[in-house]
Amino acid sequence: MSERIPLIAGNWKMYKTVAQAEEFVQSLLPRVSTADGVDVAICPSFLALEAMVDSTRGSRVQVFAQNMHSASEGAFTGELAPPMLIEVGVHGV
Repeated sequence: MSERIPLIAGNWKMYKTVAQAEEFVQSLLPRVSTADGVDVAICPSFLALEAMVDSTRGSRVQVFAQNMHSASEGAFTGELAPPMLIEVGVHGV
């Protein structure tokens, strides 16, 4: 059995505009580039998901959505469907 790798994930809830998220992630990336032995993820608000995927590309930081509905589409106000999240390139939910 392989050893488990700890995951450190920051769920931003309803904090940070896209501009604030960009500023934050630029200061985060150098700090976690040498954090061996852990996986690192951020969970920004929906509006910042695509920008954070772009900004973290090539780094060790994964981007997770905070929420997802199980239906692939439908009249579910305010929900996110799996194809929407796949399209922007998130790593998980």
